[in-house]
Amino acid sequence: MALGKIGDWNGLQKFAAKAKTPPIGFIPFARACIDNNKPFQAAKYISRVRDDNKQIDLYIQVKMFTEATEIALRRRDFHHRIPEILRACDSDRDLQGRLLSKVRQAGVQI
Repeated sequence: MALGKIGDWNGLQKFAAKAKTPPIGFIPFARACIDNNKPFQAAKYISRVRDDNKQIDLYIQVKMFTEATEIALRRRDFHHRIPEILRACDSDRDLQGRLLSKVRQAGVQI
């Protein structure tokens, strides 16, 4: 997306807001932000992606593991996505411990 390449984050947001759901969806907007190292900008669009698996993938890319975990728990995807998310954040033991605690509170044994 050209607006992302030139760093026009307000313009990108205005463009995305013109339609309730842009014909191209929100993934290209999120990717434009990710490609330009703007994870918090990307999160605005990731939250609007309708496909849960794609949302999880994008949240993992921007290292928003808590959001990815919440979606996986809501989907009850305990044996595939939860372990994947925990592996993705294994360099941050504190975060991994908090996520594991959240998973256990949901009654899931990993």
